[in-house]
Amino acid sequence: MENNWEEVVTTYKNSPRARKAKLIRKSEDTALHIAVSNGQTENALKLVDTIDEDVLVKILNARGNTPLHLAAKLGNFKICEKMVSK
Repeated sequence: MENNWEEVVTTYKNSPRARKAKLIRKSEDTALHIAVSNGQTENALKLVDTIDEDVLVKILNARGNTPLHLAAKLGNFKICEKMVSK
């Protein structure tokens, strides 16, 4: 939330629990949801690299959206391509 994406990426790499953590209670967004929503493409790609494919498809926010749903809705082809290829 403080825009310290380097630390977020490092935490994702080192902690499988962090990859599933809901950061915002009401929306239940993960750091990856937030990176995608805020146009942090390069950081979102780094986060995707750290997540196992079975986890990637299971991290839903309160609206039932995965980060892929958000990337598609926003038209971010780079993130969509990376997630689908994984």
